[in-house]
Amino acid sequence: MKDAERTEFFELWYPKMIGMGLAAGARHADAEDAASAVAFCVLRSWERWTAVEKKYCYLRTAVKHELDTTRKRRAARLARETRWVRNLLQPGRDSAADSYHRAREPESVRQALAISPRRQREILAWLCLRRQAGWDVKDVADALGISQDTLRRHRQNARRTLEPFLVGDGHEHRRWLRAGERVHEDFHRGHANLLAPRPVILDAWRLARERGLNPERGTEAVLVDADELRQRRRNSPLPALAALTDLAARNELLAVVLDADDIVLHRGGHRSALAAADRLGYLEGACWNLDRAGVNAAGLAPIVGGQVTVNRWEHTFPDQHGLCCTAIPIRVPHGGHITLNLTATADSLATLPRAVQHQLNTMAQRLHRQLWTPPN
Repeated sequence: MKDAERTEFFELWYPKMIGMGLAAGARHADAEDAASAVAFCVLRSWERWTAVEKKYCYLRTAVKHELDTTRKRRAARLARETRWVRNLLQPGRDSAADSYHRAREPESVRQALAISPRRQREILAWLCLRRQAGWDVKDVADALGISQDTLRRHRQNARRTLEPFLVGDGHEHRRWLRAGERVHEDFHRGHANLLAPRPVILDAWRLARERGLNPERGTEAVLVDADELRQRRRNSPLPALAALTDLAARNELLAVVLDADDIVLHRGGHRSALAAADRLGYLEGACWNLDRAGVNAAGLAPIVGGQVTVNRWEHTFPDQHGLCCTAIPIRVPHGGHITLNLTATADSLATLPRAVQHQLNTMAQRLHRQLWTPPN
């Protein structure tokens, strides 16, 4: 294409394309932008343009298409910004699933950032902000000063880095476990470490240290007699026991129900998890509080007053470092509470799957309604 042909095209068709945009109801600035975009496309594919017979109709259709695309893009951005402002000023009521994931999102982000390289941490942080502010990928790429393809490549690399950690396999999973063991060892020996556990675990470790628990001691499970266990079971009815046991069996987990004194009332689940609990002394009638079993989800949940997850090296005693457990306390009408606990004993897991934790949370809410709904 010669310069003379390009000059002739602009002198002849550019003003006409602006007029086409104005005739379509667009503002002058939008009409100029659409005309410039169409002209750029024509110059980029000049051979196809020379083969067009009805050039006026061709350009008019192209200008209308460009204006429609601009309007849709602008409307979508306005809708995102409006939704973000509305949620910021007047947050609506979340469902149980939304509340669950919103409460655990900071923990998930923290775990992801802890094992990611610096550039990937920056990408993940911006993508998290993008979800809150309603930005698209282009906005994040512009803020970082990189192209959209580069952003997507970094995001893909971050996913590949985090996948072994999330599924519990590979080098990253082992690195996370080794780092956690060092954090556990340095804390209980009084050594300084740049890394630290989650705040709830750090507070629990400090509480256990104040009570004089030595990690080298190990778990000391004390069993109550059979008559006392039967009496405690009668005082703590649990209509959802079958559903909890079924959930544990389907996911190869251990399901445990404890009363207000952290005594194990019921136990069930997968046979491999039951065998691991037998070796540890996690039996029916065992006292599994902070003093006997150290920092664990079942003993920590009543203290915190909400659902707690304790993973691997976050337990006080090393003989529990193969466990990943989550627990949630439920108040009962006659006073006190019961605690639902799910524990994974598989070495391949770094934490319990989110779906399982969500199911336990939903089951606890349903059980709470059943216990507190008066009979008809």
